[in-house]
Parts: sequence; C-alpha cells; structure tokens
Amino acid sequence: MQFSLNVLNQFISATGALLGMSLSDSMPRRRVLVIGTIVVAFMLCITGSLSKLWVENANTGTVDPRVGQGAVVSYFAFWFV
Repeated sequence: MQFSLNVLNQFISATGALLGMSLSDSMPRRRVLVIGTIVVAFMLCITGSLSKLWVENANTGTVDPRVGQGAVVSYFAFWFV
C-alpha cells in the first residue's frame, strides 16, 4: 500500500509541477510568490496538525481512520501546490 501511495504522490506532484510550469509565463511573479507561500504554509499547518492528532490518538489507543485519511490527503495536496 505504501508503494502505491508513493507512486501516486509522484504523479500528483508531477501534475502540479507541469501545471505550474505551463502557467508560469502568464501569471505575475510576485503575486504567485506571495499567494503560493501562504497556501503552502497553510497546507503545511494542516498536515502537521493532522499528523500530530494521529500520533496522539495512536498513543491513547483511540485511532480514528478519518484523521489518517485527512493527513494523507493534505500531504498530497501540499505536494501538488
């Protein structure tokens, strides 16, 4: 399962990179830099928060699969952005 998720993450990251590369000439650079930095910081906060919640829940023995799924989705979204 982990191998499949890693391969999927590479395809999603490549898609985001190709999309950004194709739009790079038509977008204002400073605005993209500011907005991109804010979005990436926001996604990193979400990923970190969900990962922390997953570890805390695993330590107490109350594992919620939705938290893990949310952490994986936010990780994929982070690498897409």
